[in-house]
Amino acid sequence: MNDKDENLIRERRVSTSIMNIKDGENWIRERRESTPIMNDKDEENWIRHRRQSTSIMNDKDGENWIRERRKSTSIINDKDVENWIRERRESTPIMNDKDGENWIRERRESTPIMNDKDGENWIRERRESSPIMNDKDGENWIRERRESTPIMNDKDGENWIRERRESTPIMNDKDGENWIREGRESTSIMNNKDGENWIRERREPTPIINDNDGEN
Repeated sequence: MNDKDENLIRERRVSTSIMNIKDGENWIRERRESTPIMNDKDEENWIRHRRQSTSIMNDKDGENWIRERRKSTSIINDKDVENWIRERRESTPIMNDKDGENWIRERRESTPIMNDKDGENWIRERRESSPIMNDKDGENWIRERRESTPIMNDKDGENWIRERRESTPIMNDKDGENWIREGRESTSIMNNKDGENWIRERREPTPIINDNDGEN
């Protein structure tokens, strides 16, 4: 699916939630139990999402905001040029974003999340089988393989994410680039090299995240 000039999320879970954002370009169509496909073009973020349950995120011009409907209650709020998300899953994830940087703290029992920015990052996620994200030339791409679990990525010199899964991932951000260190059940390795962020992730099988040329 394709959209430009407006962000719009369509969510189909077990029943159907619908989110709508406009004025921008990202839009996501989510199909949980069957298969969600999101596609956004033209400065474009797009996500392909396959989970058995959950997760969504989208972003619109200059601010990210998410509408989430989970089993209990998610609350999404976005305010001028900062994105912040409050998420309540079965336990409680918390995301917070503060002036000029986005950062997320995630606590779930399993589950996923992804984030992204303006015009370059896009993620393709396949949970139960295997997620693959691919992004080319100056944009981020991620390959993810987990049995459950999530990932998030983000952009330029500001955003960073803190993730706590069953064990503890640690993300660190340094001079203008974001990089993540993740310790899951086995071992993830992330490395950041001159002007590019890239992540190598090893979960139960092996996710690989790669980013090049100055962007995450």
